[in-house]
Amino acid sequence: MDTYMEQSRLRLVDFWLFLRSLSDLWLIILLLAVYAAWNDVQHQKRLALVEQPLVNDLYLVDFFQINNSSSAEFRYLLLKIIDIDSNHIDFVVSNYAHSKPIEVADIVKFDVSLLVYNYFDRNTYTVSHETLLSWADKEVIYDIERPDGLYINGSLVLRPAEAAEANEKNSLLLAQDYKIN
Repeated sequence: MDTYMEQSRLRLVDFWLFLRSLSDLWLIILLLAVYAAWNDVQHQKRLALVEQPLVNDLYLVDFFQINNSSSAEFRYLLLKIIDIDSNHIDFVVSNYAHSKPIEVADIVKFDVSLLVYNYFDRNTYTVSHETLLSWADKEVIYDIERPDGLYINGSLVLRPAEAAEANEKNSLLLAQDYKIN
């Protein structure tokens, strides 16, 4: 009888160990599902901002994929939209580059201030709306942020005059229900 009880107890322990291993597996599956959902939400956010770009939007791009004569080591640059018309989008390119992709919010929080005189190059970089959409498809764009007033996540990124001028342009674009497809 003792051996029967011992075997029953061992089976019960084995059963609980099996359930425990399943719970660990379910936890891993749950974490992967949450990560996939978060990635999908971020992707949808990027697509929405690409489909309706506005003046002062900041894009973190792999500039080497855009211009392979640029640095392959320091390939991640900020682009800032300075003008939009019916056919083209004008950007200025940052003079500061990164060796790996990081979020725009982290760049404006920890990097040199975007308000520094030479943060962006004076020359403009003009692309068509189709090119911008292709960048999103080819994952050239890693992150996009749209300033809320003068700030991105509490970090000052615009001068008041820049924000006022951009608000006028953006209001006109939004009044036309502007969207690129």
